[in-house]
Amino acid sequence: MTRAAQTSLAWLAPRIAAIPTTPLSLPPILSSLARADAMAEGDQVGIGGWVSTKHGLAWFAEAHSMEEIRAFWPFLTKDAQKYIACFETLAQLALAMTAKSHHGHTRLSLCLPTESDNTPTEGGVNKLFTTSWPLSEFLSLVASWSSANGVTIQVSHIAGAHNEWADDLSRGRLQAFAHRSRDRFRVSLEMLASASAKASWSSKVVNLLHRSVGSSTCTTMPLVHALDALLESLLPRCGPDVDFQGPLPYLLVALASTDMLDFRKTGEGKKYFRLKAAAAKKARVDSAREKYLGKDDAPKPPPAAPGAYQVFVQEKRPTLQSAGKNLGEVAKEMSQMWGNYSEEDRKPYEQRAAELKAEYEDKMKEYKQSEAYKKFERARNAIFKKPKAKKEAKAKTAKKPKKAKQTKPKAKAKAKAKGKAKAKARGRGKKQASASDSDVMGSDSDSDSDSSSSDSD
Repeated sequence: MTRAAQTSLAWLAPRIAAIPTTPLSLPPILSSLARADAMAEGDQVGIGGWVSTKHGLAWFAEAHSMEEIRAFWPFLTKDAQKYIACFETLAQLALAMTAKSHHGHTRLSLCLPTESDNTPTEGGVNKLFTTSWPLSEFLSLVASWSSANGVTIQVSHIAGAHNEWADDLSRGRLQAFAHRSRDRFRVSLEMLASASAKASWSSKVVNLLHRSVGSSTCTTMPLVHALDALLESLLPRCGPDVDFQGPLPYLLVALASTDMLDFRKTGEGKKYFRLKAAAAKKARVDSAREKYLGKDDAPKPPPAAPGAYQVFVQEKRPTLQSAGKNLGEVAKEMSQMWGNYSEEDRKPYEQRAAELKAEYEDKMKEYKQSEAYKKFERARNAIFKKPKAKKEAKAKTAKKPKKAKQTKPKAKAKAKAKGKAKAKARGRGKKQASASDSDVMGSDSDSDSDSSSSDSD
């Protein structure tokens, strides 16, 4: 643990011990029925929804242009339909504001059950987590407003066909609520954009933590509530708009940084950051595809070639439908017919499917030879850092002569050393041989002298 983290813990420990403990429990669920929806077509955006409680009914309906929306969120530069999940999240935030004002002022925490027909909004608002941008910007508004007002939004999915009233309100069709004009709640863009400005002191600290750690996701509600309890006990007179410049946020930053470093070393942390990096690369590839291949004048890829069974269905479906059967009966009968076919009966359809596949491959080759696709492929290779084979071959050939130049002097030096060692060994061998020969000759002369002396005697 770093010295900053140890100092932070020493500073926080006695203060945390003084906080009375309370059992963790979910806030009470508000008995209500609430639904919201959003519309995005061309340059127009609309949000609408309604909530019904024991106090009565309240509803909202607002329409804005993309020019008005970009005044608060200038990074929304594309067509409105590209950001439908963001506008659905804004509709859920507006619905929570409507329910809060309709339910009355209370300091009790509440859980507001709502319904939406947009799956990314449902998952994002419930978890307050996403790796998608700019949806994370709008989820941060929801998290900040929920923490400041003590309202937890719990979104469940509803089919679009059953969300007619909210859909009518988002499209400006107010006939069903014309007689309830007094119950209309006006939600301006200023109110929605200032949700983070009205956040609690701890929410601002959490945002500072995430900016310092480098996380692009929203925080979770338990962390925000825990910091609320801590900071309200330490600083009871600080309001929601207090400007914090003291040491506490930076001590918390040190703790969060230490925890993040430890988290990166765990298996879950490695998996999280690996998936996050893969999602970031996928988002970059999608943006490159949209840039080079998503334009109106860009070439379109050929449709995929059908298989043998699909060719069979295209041939038999008109005759079966003409008999007055519905789609389910037609599909069931065609599957039975195909199952009863022998291999010889299926050969014509397989041959036709092979011909269509060859035509598809030829068209796909032409499509990949287009200039727009080549630009997209270069951008994709740059994202994944996959060098081409030609560059690798050139790099290998360029490295080979360098290795040869470096190894030649070493080889020559080794050869010279070996030669010198051999020469020394030969010299030593000759000296030893001459010495042994002299010893042998000396012994022979001695024996001769002895024999001569014995003869004389």
